[in-house]
Amino acid sequence: MGSTETSGPYRRSPTPHIERPDLVHEQHPAGIEVDRCPICGGVWLDRGELEAIEVHARGLKRPDGYQSDIERMKRAFKHAHRPETRAPEEEPPPLACPKCGEAMFPREWSIGTLVVVNVCIDCRGVWIEAEELSALEQLFAGM
Repeated sequence: MGSTETSGPYRRSPTPHIERPDLVHEQHPAGIEVDRCPICGGVWLDRGELEAIEVHARGLKRPDGYQSDIERMKRAFKHAHRPETRAPEEEPPPLACPKCGEAMFPREWSIGTLVVVNVCIDCRGVWIEAEELSALEQLFAGM
């Protein structure tokens, strides 16, 4: 599984996925169906599904001996994409939405999360790297 945005299959370039694979439908504990790329592990979420994951994660009971906020944040952001570390010349082309084909644009999911997701302006779906989804779920569970 790739660990950077450039590993996603819906980038507007011929590599790394020459052919766009069919996304695999998986049931998520939040009660929604997510669509995962079998090559890079990235996840397509239809409009409102990331919000459903957030609501579910926030409702989970914290385990005994829960880590301090600082430790929790470090763990959540360990694999999160940090756009400030990318040189301007390395900026990849925009993703093409797997649902409607329109250009997607990166944005921080929520202020302070440091997790960048790609949002389709047309259908409002979200493409998120596998590691970033895990980081958000950990963050949501600790809120």
